[in-house]
Amino acid sequence: MLDLAECYANKAGGEATAKSLLKQVRGRSVDAATDPLNIDNLSGDALKEAIYNEKRLEFIGEGIRGIDIMRRGEHFIKVGENETINVGPSDEKYTWPIPQVELLLNKDINK
Repeated sequence: MLDLAECYANKAGGEATAKSLLKQVRGRSVDAATDPLNIDNLSGDALKEAIYNEKRLEFIGEGIRGIDIMRRGEHFIKVGENETINVGPSDEKYTWPIPQVELLLNKDINK
């Protein structure tokens, strides 16, 4: 549902449907009367950000966030005690390597 909400949020004229889908997801865990997030007042980037954040909460620890970051062309940022690592779409570390079995089976693939 959250992927669909994101699609509607990115589509012209789709914000009402995106809000409805986001409300359905949040409604499973948060009472609408006490929900601090007023979805009806969201639009544009704020609505998209609310959908992204909800997806982070729904799927925490399931390995989905990295795929979403790559799909949206965002940066991976890791803040450590002594350094901050920032890997963007143009960095060679941004994409996953081709699996070894694929390289062995297909001689036409160049690394």
